[in-house]
Amino acid sequence: MASQITIRRSPIVLIRTLVSIEVLGFLAYSAAAALGNYEGDIYGRVFLSRVLSYHSAKFMFLSAAQLVITIYAFLRWYYEQYEIKPGLVSHEWGVFVKKWKIVSLERSMTAVATSDPLGKLFHYGTILIK
Repeated sequence: MASQITIRRSPIVLIRTLVSIEVLGFLAYSAAAALGNYEGDIYGRVFLSRVLSYHSAKFMFLSAAQLVITIYAFLRWYYEQYEIKPGLVSHEWGVFVKKWKIVSLERSMTAVATSDPLGKLFHYGTILIK
């Protein structure tokens, strides 16, 4: 085994996170829409209402929020990695604040890292510790 191997989580984790965000966003938007009509109450008092219609502003806000959340979810997936070094496995994650967890391996333990061709292309794989 090489002196150090870096493993990333599967891109399926990223897709699952994005689907979860979409579902939660839809539920939050539906709950907010059920509470009342803010188009005339709040948006009418904002200066932007003279330049942009409520529906255009809502579309732009929701699109921008979705873009920011998608970028954050991707960065969260991208910056998470596992490293196998002789005698230890470390887990690093975090977008704005980096966090680490290090687990020492005993002499009787073995770690095997595998990845399929797609995993080698996108730098992710599976760690099996026995």
